[in-house]
Amino acid sequence: MAATIHHGSRIHRATGDCGADGTREVAAKPQGPEVDVVVTDNPAGGLIIAIGEAKAAMTPVHVRELRRLEHLRGVLPSARVEQPPKLLLVARP
Repeated sequence: MAATIHHGSRIHRATGDCGADGTREVAAKPQGPEVDVVVTDNPAGGLIIAIGEAKAAMTPVHVRELRRLEHLRGVLPSARVEQPPKLLLVARP
């Protein structure tokens, strides 16, 4: 299955359209939590198959980021998920 990765998406915007480059616009006055990565099953949005956080740091990603993603996974729009999305934690120095 092909997947599309959307960077810097807000949960409330996850149901909106993607730009031609596969990214989403972020509203000037954000509403709802932001996730660094949203993976969908098609470029137009589609079903959410993974969400994640990306950090550029010398230290490991803290477990609180995982807990936050677990919470956010539970509040995704039901029309956008068929099964619980995978959780991604990405870190690099």
